[in-house]
Amino acid sequence: MNTEIKTFQFWPGSLELENKPTHLLIAKKIEEQLASCHGYLAYHLTNLGRANEDEVPSFILATREHGVVTIDVLEERLDKIVFREDVEFWQLVDCNN
Repeated sequence: MNTEIKTFQFWPGSLELENKPTHLLIAKKIEEQLASCHGYLAYHLTNLGRANEDEVPSFILATREHGVVTIDVLEERLDKIVFREDVEFWQLVDCNN
């Protein structure tokens, strides 16, 4: 019998309801890679004082080893990165069209 306490937890929120295959795959990969960490991965955790749902990151990772990391998954494809006066702009292409 395995008596080891799992120290990394995944809070799925609405992940299964939204049915976004890319987000499901990313969540699984993150969970696999960080299984030995102490903390959690949360999906669309909205109680962070954000004014609007569009401002909520896809994932919030909080671990003792890595601190707090926000991960926002883009549904578009990154076409190119443009630099202007030390500012980075991402040019995206909608993959659904």
